Amino acid sequence: MPRLKREYDLLLLTAALLVAAAGIFGWRVWSIAHKRVRPDAWTDVQARGRLLVGTDPTFMPFSGYEGDYTGLEPEIMREVARRLGVEIQFFAHGGDGLYEALDVGQVDVLAGQMVIDPQRMGLYRYSMPYYDAGQVLVVPAGTDAVDLASFSDRRVAVELGSEGDGVARRAQAADQLTLVHTDAPSAALDAVAAGAADAAIVDRLSAQEVLRERSGFAILPTPVTSEPYALVTRFSSPELARRLQEALRAMQADGTLETLYRKWLP
Repeated sequence: MPRLKREYDLLLLTAALLVAAAGIFGWRVWSIAHKRVRPDAWTDVQARGRLLVGTDPTFMPFSGYEGDYTGLEPEIMREVARRLGVEIQFFAHGGDGLYEALDVGQVDVLAGQMVIDPQRMGLYRYSMPYYDAGQVLVVPAGTDAVDLASFSDRRVAVELGSEGDGVARRAQAADQLTLVHTDAPSAALDAVAAGAADAAIVDRLSAQEVLRERSGFAILPTPVTSEPYALVTRFSSPELARRLQEALRAMQADGTLETLYRKWLP
């Protein structure tokens, strides 16, 4: 009898697990199907007369909050909304919470330092880049160089463990660079100023901040890496994506983007 009871209990447990698995699978299928049939967000924007924007207000000068949303991205989106003829409402999220908010329809578009991700292009639509936050080479003004390959047998300062450090290590193996490791982008630039390095690899924003505060430096035109920021919509919203793209291109053509860059970026 005890053996029969154990076998009966095992059958009940197996059946319960199968029911639970079927429920999870069914929910997943429904969720995927629901996402596939989600209408173009432009329809919702028109119906409510308001564009819902997700942003990460923790990284100025791109996006911040001081009683209201401020920075480059909120100003870009306010101008975009004006050109679309709708009001605007911001929602604060961080990290992957931005994509989650877009997935569930809490927001229509993301403008929060979103880097174009080729692996996500089947799920989302990216606009033209409005800023490239990648790594650049900063050199003393007048330096006879055009890119990283020009620095064979020279000293290049980088922040230890940074993206620029990884790029420089690969270049070092090929071109015999001498690396000068520092603990911050500002320290890498200090090394160039002090003559301890011939160039520094830092992110573009750090480089622009230095050029604003100090003279005698230049950013080489060829970037070391690319990290383009773009607006993001769901893949199921081609009409909204098209209208956002048109607004950005018009702002680029008439100088509005350049005006906002001068206001917010170093």
